[in-house]
Amino acid sequence: MSDVIERARHAQRLLEDPLIAEFFEVYKRTLFERWLNTPDKEERDEIYRLQIAADAFKLHLVSYLADGKIAMKREEYDAEE
Repeated sequence: MSDVIERARHAQRLLEDPLIAEFFEVYKRTLFERWLNTPDKEERDEIYRLQIAADAFKLHLVSYLADGKIAMKREEYDAEE
């Protein structure tokens, strides 16, 4: 099994983990509430950057998962030949 597929399986476990899902839900909600309730532009900008970082983390996991699916299909195709 390739490293890409193993990484995809690990990413899938993380994405399906209820604790991770709860973290993202609570974290995003907390950031949004902080953003709504702060009059300070610099703090709102920092909250925005934190939100972008959280989204980027999750997007990387989804990307690893997609790469793994492609690698698995490629292995299946190669095995048929």
